[in-house]
Amino acid sequence: MRNNNLNLLIKASVTSKKLLTLFYCMFILICTSLITISASAIMPLGSNIDNKINNHITKRELVYTSSINNDEKDIQNVIYKIKNTKHVCDVYKIISPIEVSETSGFLFDTYKLTSLHKQSNPLIIKGRRFNENERGVALVSQKIKDFNEEKHKIFEINGERLIGKTLSLSSENGSFYKLKVVGVFSTSDPLFSSNEIIIPRKELKACSDKLKRLETDNPEELGRKSYIILVDSASNVIDVMNSIALPENISRYDLGIDSDLYNICFYVLIGALCFFVLLTIAGFYIFLKSNVNNRINELALYRSVGYKTKHIFYIVFYEYFLSGLISIAFGVILSELLCVYIVNPYISKIVEGTIMEMEVNVNFIEIVVIMLFFFFVLIITCKKAVRKTEKTDLTILLNEK
Repeated sequence: MRNNNLNLLIKASVTSKKLLTLFYCMFILICTSLITISASAIMPLGSNIDNKINNHITKRELVYTSSINNDEKDIQNVIYKIKNTKHVCDVYKIISPIEVSETSGFLFDTYKLTSLHKQSNPLIIKGRRFNENERGVALVSQKIKDFNEEKHKIFEINGERLIGKTLSLSSENGSFYKLKVVGVFSTSDPLFSSNEIIIPRKELKACSDKLKRLETDNPEELGRKSYIILVDSASNVIDVMNSIALPENISRYDLGIDSDLYNICFYVLIGALCFFVLLTIAGFYIFLKSNVNNRINELALYRSVGYKTKHIFYIVFYEYFLSGLISIAFGVILSELLCVYIVNPYISKIVEGTIMEMEVNVNFIEIVVIMLFFFFVLIITCKKAVRKTEKTDLTILLNEK
């Protein structure tokens, strides 16, 4: 019966303070939207920075280039020492791309036959990635800008249309290759370009050996060979560099990505999220404390008729819990709408076609965390606000105007 009375009191209190309740609901809705969007952006951005930039395959690679006068025996001795260096997983030779032209009429420009870096993971848009032991298979770019010299025009070709087709390719010295397209890769990763046709490494080596390239454009480069040193972790690359006795022959890849800029954005988002959380906590506390202070006589009346502190807490808590819960629900819906129609289009415009492509979406875990956070903060602030009435003498409360 007492609970029924309390519920009637809560209903009467809410309906009598419509403007205050509306202000409170708007505050919760805005805070929910700000926290949700910030948290939703932090997770994909952090994942992208960690997986696509900080731990990109090239962050684990070093390039060793032999000196001009090194003979094969000297090079192999150096490679042996490097392979036995701590944290080095593999050392393999870089195979120069082979420039080819397509002769069957599917493509008209010149392209480069190349291979994948070991342990690299290209994003396959459609089709499949080949097995390195396969032969006569290839991957092409998702979007191919093909220049037709006869028509003096550049055509944009969807690489997906080439899946299942066999390309007839010829090199400058007249060598011919037939390759079946089995998949399409994305060029959002700067490691790959649209003018590449990727084939298994063993097949590229066989093609390269067949060409017997003994000359280079620069005579000084004659006899120079390059190898990729694959390290077990990006964090160990510097240690490996310092461990190798030939630092002048070692270089690192440069993806051309400003990782510092993305890291700054990530920390700014974390700072914004912390600010919104603190703002919500402070707003709750100030709002509820002010509300309780303005209702001293009302709460004193409740106590005078036998309601204890737990009953007063129940009244104050449920006044704001139910309206807050509804406000959070609308805040989540608003956040999703903002992500779909404003945030994602803006992000897409900035990072479209780059390795940092991402979408911001509200997920169930975030909603649960926000609900629990709201529940916890509301309990704490209500307890602190109501506890103040315990320290005030009842006769003084009843005499206050």
